[in-house]
Formats: sequence, structure tokens, C-alpha cells
Amino acid sequence: TLTRNMLDDIELIQPGNKYIDFSAPDLDNKIHKLSDVIQGKYAVIDFWATTCGSCIVGSRDLLPIYEEYKDKGFTICGIAREYKDTDALVRRIEREKFTWTNLVELDDKYQIWSKYGIQTLGKKILVDDKGVILAIDPSVDQIREILDGRLK
Repeated sequence: TLTRNMLDDIELIQPGNKYIDFSAPDLDNKIHKLSDVIQGKYAVIDFWATTCGSCIVGSRDLLPIYEEYKDKGFTICGIAREYKDTDALVRRIEREKFTWTNLVELDDKYQIWSKYGIQTLGKKILVDDKGVILAIDPSVDQIREILDGRLK
């Protein structure tokens, strides 16, 4: 059943396990596979929405880390959960200067948030260069500490 599959997926989203791969469109409607976006890099998979203030603040907090490490084997892939259209998303990405890859989960078409067990607020998942989950909702300091230890 759908509920059982969701529970199985949620149990998989734990440190030490691999992330669940998915495909979703960018704002130009080009489909990207998460594994292609983050392959061989340490990455934050950033689940957020324009209607989630704390998600936006959390993503904004990642900007200095992104700038510091983007050329050293680190990236971010945003996956924004939006409804009806992407107008607010386009404006928010431009305003915040989220220049990393931003994918869209429009009207829950791909059920990506469900696969990750996310109900309402977003989530940040840090994975290593092999796709293993290192941390769920790590602080900026925790991310920096991990990257400093492994990418410098």
C-alpha cells in the first residue's frame, strides 16, 4: 500500500543510508535526476517552499558555505514544493540569489516530499560524495565542520 511504501521510504532517510534518487523539472521545465546533479560531490538536498519562512532563512544561511565550497566538491540542490505556479519561486530565487540547481515539486506531482517523509516544513539533508546521508537538518556550523574535515 501507499502508506506502507511511504513508511519504508521514511525509514530509509537516516544517516548512514543512501538518499532516495528522484527526477524533477527545473524552472525551464527541463527534467533533472538528483543523482546527476550531485554526483561525486558533497551536497545539501534542500527541501523548501516559498511559503515557508524558516525554510527560506535556512536556505539563505547556506549561501556563504555554497560560495566557499562550490569549487571544492560541494553543491546544493534545492527542491521547492510549490502549488499552482512557479511565479513566487522565480521571484524568491532571484531575490535570494540561490544560484545552485533549483528543482520544482509542483502540486506534489512527483511525490518527492512524501518519499522523504516531509509533511509541511522543509528539510535539509547532507550527503557525501558517494550519496550516503551524513546528517539530517544539520546546522550551518555542522555542515562547515564536515566540509572542512573532508574537502580542504
